[in-house]
Amino acid sequence: MMETLVIYNVPQSKLDFYRDLAKTLGGQMTSTAPETDGEFTIVILVPKDS
Repeated sequence: MMETLVIYNVPQSKLDFYRDLAKTLGGQMTSTAPETDGEFTIVILVPKDS
């Protein structure tokens, strides 16, 4: 089972950090949506702990 994490206000300079973090946790970054202020909202799926 996967858990969905939505993170708002991510600067472009941090996108690779969050992508690598998701991979390290065994998941993936599934969506990146630009915000009106130049930052991004991202969606990460990670395995849910039992």
